[in-house]
Amino acid sequence: MQLTLPRLTYLCGFIGIAVIVCVTIVVALTFRGPQGYPYSVLNRNISDLGKPSVAELAPVFNWGLKIGGLFLRRPYLYP
Repeated sequence: MQLTLPRLTYLCGFIGIAVIVCVTIVVALTFRGPQGYPYSVLNRNISDLGKPSVAELAPVFNWGLKIGGLFLRRPYLYP
């Protein structure tokens, strides 16, 4: 299998999404709110995972979004 530019683009997209999803799941599973309750999509915003005052692993979540976003950016190889 030869790695062409479209395949590289698809691969980077899958890697970027996988990084963001994995980091979000890991931080959500270890999240404990101010009152000690776990993370729930029904009563918390996903942005709470990135707040250092609320989430213990907020730096991991924030860096995971940055690294995953780097894989998802548009390459300047296309016109």
